[in-house]
Amino acid sequence: MNPKATPSRCLVVLALLGLTACSSGPTKAAWNGPPPEYEAPRKGPGSAPATSAAALPDDDDGMDMPPYGSVQDLSASIDAYSKGFGSRYGVAYAPSGVLMISHDGKTIVTRAYGKVKQPDGAAPTAGTRFRIGSVTKPIVATLALKMVEDKTISLSDSVRKWVTELPESYQPITIHHLLSQTSGVASYTEPGGLLDRKMEDVPQKDVLAWLAKKAPDAPDGKTPRPFSYSNSNYYLLGVVLERAGKAPLGQLLSTRVLGPAEMKSAGVDAQANDAVGYMRSPKDELVPADVISPSLPFGAGFLRASAEDLLALDRAYDGTKLLSDASKAKMWTPVSKDYGYGWVVGDIGGSKIEWHNGAIDGFQSFYGRAPDQKVAVVYVGNVFDFDATRFGLDVLKMAMTGSSIAAPVERDTVPVDDAFGKLVAGEYVLDAKSKKEMEKQVPAPVIESIAGITISFDQGVIAAKPTGQGQFPLKRAADGTTLFHPTIKVELAFDVTKKGEKSETSSFTLKQGGIVAKYVRGKAPKPKKPPAKK
Repeated sequence: MNPKATPSRCLVVLALLGLTACSSGPTKAAWNGPPPEYEAPRKGPGSAPATSAAALPDDDDGMDMPPYGSVQDLSASIDAYSKGFGSRYGVAYAPSGVLMISHDGKTIVTRAYGKVKQPDGAAPTAGTRFRIGSVTKPIVATLALKMVEDKTISLSDSVRKWVTELPESYQPITIHHLLSQTSGVASYTEPGGLLDRKMEDVPQKDVLAWLAKKAPDAPDGKTPRPFSYSNSNYYLLGVVLERAGKAPLGQLLSTRVLGPAEMKSAGVDAQANDAVGYMRSPKDELVPADVISPSLPFGAGFLRASAEDLLALDRAYDGTKLLSDASKAKMWTPVSKDYGYGWVVGDIGGSKIEWHNGAIDGFQSFYGRAPDQKVAVVYVGNVFDFDATRFGLDVLKMAMTGSSIAAPVERDTVPVDDAFGKLVAGEYVLDAKSKKEMEKQVPAPVIESIAGITISFDQGVIAAKPTGQGQFPLKRAADGTTLFHPTIKVELAFDVTKKGEKSETSSFTLKQGGIVAKYVRGKAPKPKKPPAKK
């Protein structure tokens, strides 16, 4: 439900890149597109200054030779590293939230950044609740495996055993496929899905009706179903768990996971002291994010939790309070690409890590663990354009190895003057050759959503509006002819030519991840109308 026009009102557009943290996967590039609230796990650069960071007391655990050296050294490395975020781009790219690190179950570092509510709210604490987006998925996966252990469900159950409204094309899809993101089911949060209703209480029947019209990708019969990240997997998993458990998903999570793990404040419903989420305006100011109904993210991303809640969960994983050792081994074993059951499974320096990130309008989160080093890192925050994934993975590496990582260096920019703004403003369409190449890499609904791009310019602010997505502001690079978005890593390089004293441009080249596409001036197509409400 989001990337952004005035960041809070639209989707972070053109998010074409796949899970760069994963090593192999389907033929088509996995697409993380709108809404970043439900983005697929990824690696990527970020942003945010430590000038607003409040250092809470560090607690040296007194152990001999921990992997990070000393708590003081680790803390100093993190503080130096965090100063690069937002150093040039400002507060909208800076951390605002809580970072916590534990070693062997004991909290060793806590850092609080920013404010719970802008402009003059209090600093967050370890107990402040934030929306955690897709960090909900590992928790839902834990509930599913508990219900497998007690034989309420089976990994081999067809989804249609529990969700009978789905058509016959869903019969081969099992709970295993939902957990491992290998079902091939279209995501209801992609362009053409249900994001226009993100602020409504959307009934399950509406989402199931939408999914019923989308047959899952069928495998070729010779190879296992490939990884393809889709929020529909965990939405459907939530429906299965509700029906099998004969209770609402939030209640099942509370009684079977959150409660036993002593996640004292975690839950679905909003509370008065929760952090307020913020997006970035075209002028790089923080503006309140849309308040998303939990009904649409559901099992894919509807939970709220504090940093200390997530560390409590990590402690609970260390024993058998939540799951047997056999179930945890299944959960943290990759099935396809580097995705297990609700977790990305990778390595840093040859040591195993298990992690997931989350993003939902106005919020970013990260939870990563290194079982061999007995280290866990959690970050929960309320500024959407801060790159919590890069931050979390880098801090996890520092905590695992004792190494320091250089602070991010944000790209040089120059102002958008009237001459350049007016030069590039206008409508552009994807040229035929680029469209044909893109069809090999991304789903058709995504191509439709970016078939045209309108560039607008007003009072020094330049923005792009793809056909079927929200508008988002751009920065001008120091070369003078390239526009870019720091968070979604998209570049628009304009072909500027001189005719005497006059400059002209008729096209630009878009780059994002592995995508390179040319756009030429032309009438941008109108977006398709969203599905009618029933």
